[in-house]
Amino acid sequence: MASVYTIGFFSFDLFQPQEQSPLLLAIINNTFFLIIFSVHHSLLARESIKRFIPYGVERATYILIASALMFLIPFNFKESGIVLWDFQGTIFGYVLIAVSLLGWCIALISSLLIDPLGMYGVKQSFGISSKVTGELKSPYIYKYVRHPIYLGFIIGFMFTDVMTIEHLLFAVFVIVYIFIGKSLEEKDLIRQFGSQYIDYMRKVNGLLPKFKNR
Repeated sequence: MASVYTIGFFSFDLFQPQEQSPLLLAIINNTFFLIIFSVHHSLLARESIKRFIPYGVERATYILIASALMFLIPFNFKESGIVLWDFQGTIFGYVLIAVSLLGWCIALISSLLIDPLGMYGVKQSFGISSKVTGELKSPYIYKYVRHPIYLGFIIGFMFTDVMTIEHLLFAVFVIVYIFIGKSLEEKDLIRQFGSQYIDYMRKVNGLLPKFKNR
């Protein structure tokens, strides 16, 4: 639900605040909640932190806290009323919405391809999954881009029919965080899969799809 709320808020201009705030106050407020989410999202994903959380609830705890913090971002989001572009009701606006929807479809499908029950902690809670590393798999879209979920996020947040200055700053923050998070995540993946992942990095781009036949 937190994801749906956030997507509706930033991509489709739903649930917008009725009151406007001074620009500086809006930027400070929004940045505060973004930093809280980012710190949690990065730190609790690191193996050095995970070891302090009981294995059976590790992933579920991470997802629960992340969802709560994600909900707080749009719920507390402040706008100054400064609009950079507004294409609502125009053909170009509908094109932007369609591209945004494509981005979210890419993110959703990509997440479903990599064991969603494991990703959201369901298997771990029931003792089904294990920490044993296995063979690196790259199903479907992962054969063309290493981080299609991140790619979907970037497309989803950037292509909107109404762009305010706060929304743009939010999108830029997300993109910067994605590059930082991607770097940290890949260090963990290299430790987990070793030469398999290094070879995968050589063959497949991180965020820009590569459709060359291999």
